[in-house]
Amino acid sequence: WLPIVVDVDAFTCEQPPFQREVPVVLHAPTNPRLKGTAVVEEVMERLEAAGRIEYRQLAGVPNARMPEALAAADVVVDQVVLGNPATLLCETMAAGRLAIAHIADDVRTAMRAADPAGEDAPVVEADADTLAAVMEQILGDPAAAAARAARGPAWVRRNHDGARSAH
Repeated sequence: WLPIVVDVDAFTCEQPPFQREVPVVLHAPTNPRLKGTAVVEEVMERLEAAGRIEYRQLAGVPNARMPEALAAADVVVDQVVLGNPATLLCETMAAGRLAIAHIADDVRTAMRAADPAGEDAPVVEADADTLAAVMEQILGDPAAAAARAARGPAWVRRNHDGARSAH
């Protein structure tokens, strides 16, 4: 496992997530098929129509503006089909935002084993079949979601600041 390198400090946010009445959910479909965008949009549009979330889709945002975009969100749905973590997932955790993605069991196990603290990545597991139920759980307990998101910056700093990759 070669960890992706993220400028953790560039993504650090002072404002914690889940402080607004209606949480903002972000999705950035760089490859809609691999990210499961059709499923993500179906679930998020239904929740937005019910007034439970504000849904934002990012497209064409340069990397230099990603810290600002992530800071404006509470939840980021990375992908629900691929099974592998990528840059957006690490940036989301660095920003202290709740990260949702499908990560294959063997990949999660490898990530935990490689982490110096032996901790699981604080990524909420969801695939195309479970995303709606996962979102219901998050919306039902925003304090627990915020606590999980708060673990992200330290996890990314331990694993994705470049030191482990260089080693």
